[in-house]
Amino acid sequence: MTVGTGRGPQPSSAGGNSAAQPSANVGMMLASNAEALPKGHAYVEPYFFDGISGGKHHPGTSGFYQYGLLDNWTVGMQPFFSVGTARFNRDIAMGDFKLLSQVRLNHFTPERRVPSIAVVTNRSVEQCPATEEVLKRWNLAYDAILCGSGDKNPRFERVRSGEAFGSGPVEVVAYLGDNINDFPAASQALRKKGVHVGKP
Repeated sequence: MTVGTGRGPQPSSAGGNSAAQPSANVGMMLASNAEALPKGHAYVEPYFFDGISGGKHHPGTSGFYQYGLLDNWTVGMQPFFSVGTARFNRDIAMGDFKLLSQVRLNHFTPERRVPSIAVVTNRSVEQCPATEEVLKRWNLAYDAILCGSGDKNPRFERVRSGEAFGSGPVEVVAYLGDNINDFPAASQALRKKGVHVGKP
């Protein structure tokens, strides 16, 4: 729950009393995602605010109210209400009233991931089984692991060609690492030149 003063979701100009519009928007905690609520579960995110206009207070409420109708289908609503104090308990404005619906087309699990993940490490081939045990112990999922010492670029090429996954060529969308050598064709020489990896 978010509680604010003079802040909250604003109604549209066609949806309610303009004097009841709050001065700013605190933003929402609910983010767009591909998941749906499990069947029978609910998600409630209310907002309460006090909009002040011309010295008059206009408390109101909005928020997101969602319910898992089916495992792959979530329905909900986003209402907006405001109460004016010019005439106590008589000046009630209703703004936008949105109906929400979301259908999940795919459900990703550790056994069914997109995209594929490859771990390229400088742990020796002899140490590879122990490295895999550590990754599994911490529930760090991956599709391929390439152990070895020295230059990682040949192993990066095995990932790009799809050899690491037993497939055809793949598009690499991201590299993650804590050393400049964890990125293709990168070396300490780039740092000395003032080049920032990943930036123009």
